[in-house]
Amino acid sequence: MPTRTWRPAKWVLPLLVLFLAMATAWGTAVGQWPARLRIAPGEQLPQPGFPFRFGTPRALAGDGDDAAIAAEPRPADGRTSPAQTQVGWRLPVQLGPWTVRSLDLDIVERKVVPGGDSIGVLLSDEGLLVAGVQTLTTSDGQRLAPSREAGLRPGDLLLRVNGKPVSVPADVSILVEGMAERGEPVQLEIRRGDQILTLPVKPVPVSLPRPGGGVHTVHMIGLLLQDPVAGVGTLSFYDPETGVYGALGHQVLDGQGEPARMAAGRIVSAYISSIEPGWKGMPGEKVGVFHDRQLPLGTIDRNTRFGIFGRLLLGSGTPAATPGTQPVPAGTAPASGAEAGGPSPEPGSIAANETDVTRRPPIPVALAHQVVAGPAQLLTVLHGRKVEAFDVLIEKVVPQRRPADKGLVIRVTDPRLLAETGGIVQGMSGSPVIQQGRLVAIVTHVFVNDPARGYGILAEWMLEEAGLWRNRGTSGPSERQIDEQETPVQQPLSHPPAAGPAPRVESGQDYSESLDRRAA
Repeated sequence: MPTRTWRPAKWVLPLLVLFLAMATAWGTAVGQWPARLRIAPGEQLPQPGFPFRFGTPRALAGDGDDAAIAAEPRPADGRTSPAQTQVGWRLPVQLGPWTVRSLDLDIVERKVVPGGDSIGVLLSDEGLLVAGVQTLTTSDGQRLAPSREAGLRPGDLLLRVNGKPVSVPADVSILVEGMAERGEPVQLEIRRGDQILTLPVKPVPVSLPRPGGGVHTVHMIGLLLQDPVAGVGTLSFYDPETGVYGALGHQVLDGQGEPARMAAGRIVSAYISSIEPGWKGMPGEKVGVFHDRQLPLGTIDRNTRFGIFGRLLLGSGTPAATPGTQPVPAGTAPASGAEAGGPSPEPGSIAANETDVTRRPPIPVALAHQVVAGPAQLLTVLHGRKVEAFDVLIEKVVPQRRPADKGLVIRVTDPRLLAETGGIVQGMSGSPVIQQGRLVAIVTHVFVNDPARGYGILAEWMLEEAGLWRNRGTSGPSERQIDEQETPVQQPLSHPPAAGPAPRVESGQDYSESLDRRAA
């Protein structure tokens, strides 16, 4: 009798391939969930997708990565979140009876005061920033870099030359030429981080062409200097509990395209004197005026990819509130147009060291999944210091589960704003967007080929960067980018909405006054 060789049935291999494909897809689906999920009290939990489900959230007995899970689960049915606000829940992701992963769940609600106020951004309150060090060709043909050889670096803050304060590059040129005539080095006093250093630099002769022909010799030290005024931007929000503010919604970059070092950075109140409208291919801008020696509105503690953050000040440099939380460490420049020597404050306006934002009532902050396409309002300043509300349309929202920029696309629909600015202009970076009575986003970029449209960052991520959710924030790339052909200007600069009617400000109305009336 012939021996029969066992062979697997024809359906076994396809079944194995199908099983592996399903396991890979499920593993990818589980891996795409963020390590931390943030929802509002009583809000319906999102679904992890078939065949997974969320188990019952359990409160953590302590705070931190090693916190133990409380023995008794808090009221929740696995579909609806607990009703009370609490940071620190553990949410299991289950496949049948097995837990395949756990997420950190925060039940949060937060209110902040929306901004819209124009601000001047100062990288330092004194001196000149070293933007670069140059190699010079001397009159006798040598290649020398006197400042580099003396130890100067880009990002240093030049405070004094031979003991004399400097505020414009011309001051440095005059002092260098005077010392060169004596054949002596110049003494440069610089600030580098928390250190004050004095570095001697010997000027070298350089031959430069005269406009009418011929050459003349000047003495140089090979420094590229820039004014510490970064430009004009917009205040995004202010948290009255901690005194923390956020602004711009994007990072301030230096002349080399690197994150600007803020040394003793601060923000001051800016007066918008005029608007240069935007056109297709040519972004417009706000022309802001402020005194670079006026009392500051706030400090600049961090310059991150999601904006600048610090604390507002009251009086002579007193923090606006006793710190309740500290901003967490993390990781393009605002529109130009700031000029020193602006007009005096308007009659009846706020003092030079106080901003209207401290007098307005707070509003809720929308979480990323609560933002929907539809009508909204943008707060910004077109004239003077008056914050006004303008109609916009949120055209597209990216379903982001992790901190990322460019979370939505907005289109300006307000006839007056279109007439005066052409849409979004440089200097509007940081303007808050309000929808259904909640802060949903911050304007950050304009499309070069369509100034009526631009990008915004979702407000949840900006508050996370500010440390206002009081959790272990994470950062990472967006799960998908908006597919747009337009190029954003990097300038310096499927859930239902909340139920019930939201208060609305008429287009062009003074926003701070209307908020005060609603709060009364």
